[in-house]
Order: sequence, then C-alpha cells, then structure tokens
Amino acid sequence: MRLGGRVPEGGRRSGAHRRRGRGDGPGAGPDPQVLWRKPPVLAISAVPGTALGRLGEPSSASPAAWAAGGTTLRKLHDAPLPPWRGRAGRNLEELVADLNGECEWLVTNGVLPSDLVTCNRQVAEAALRPWTPAFTRGDLQVTHVFVDGDEVTGIIDWSEAGQCSSSGLRQRAAPST
Repeated sequence: MRLGGRVPEGGRRSGAHRRRGRGDGPGAGPDPQVLWRKPPVLAISAVPGTALGRLGEPSSASPAAWAAGGTTLRKLHDAPLPPWRGRAGRNLEELVADLNGECEWLVTNGVLPSDLVTCNRQVAEAALRPWTPAFTRGDLQVTHVFVDGDEVTGIIDWSEAGQCSSSGLRQRAAPST
C-alpha cells in the first residue's frame, strides 16, 4: 500500500506484495517492508500504530481515526480495478468447476446425502450469472486497519483482495437474519 504515493525506503515490491495493497492507488497507506516471501506466506515488518479495534471489544480509537479508516477504504474501492481476480472473484467457469468438484466430493465421501447436495447445488445456480466486477477484500476487519492517533498507518492481509462480483459484495455485506 501507499500513502500519498510514497513507498518507504527498503520496501521491496514482489508481485504478490504489489497485488495485495493496490499500491498504485492514492492514499492506501504505507507499505511495510517485506522480510521474506515463501508463497503463500509473506512476512512483513511491523506496521506502526495500533489496530483500529478488536472484534468483540470496545475500541479506544477516536471517531476521527474510524473516519480516516473509512476514507482510506473508500479510496481503495474507488480506485481503478486491479487486473487480477481475488479468490472470491474467480470467473464464472472457475466457480462452476469448483462448485461441481465440491459437490462431487461431498457425495463421493459420504459427507452429505446426494439429494441435499443436489438441492443446494440447484439453489446455487441463482448466483452463477454474469456480474459487474467490483474491488473486494474478503478478510477486512478492524484488526487489519492500523492507526496512529487519527491517521491510518497501514492495512494488512490482502490475500483475498481483487475483482469480484459487485452482487457478491452486496450479498456478503448484507446482515444475516
């Protein structure tokens, strides 16, 4: 990631490292230094600041820090789409192939009855349609957004980021009932 177009000195830019932060976009946050990379693992230096919050705990971050986090994330989502697809953004053919393989595995290994798998596979057909690409980040949570005072200092864990269905984004963002 970059903040104001700046990449800290010593920040090596491997392909996977570049991908995870959409580093060419404005105001995304500073890049931590890559300490080592052994796919699928990427070790980075410590990100300055503290996490915006922790799930299930009160946040000590100021309202201005939360607003800065929102502003930074909006800049990321408003930037041009990256050329790669995230794990959630596989193309339609890949999704169908993965779904068929998973359904077959569930039945072949006796995990679920075939009639249940068939019924749910038919329900899944509703989601298997053309979509408008949008930028998504499958694992965004408050512990991944770092702030120092009221400034965002970094956003970590971009392993699932990339293009995805905008309808899928709405579905994932919808509250469960």
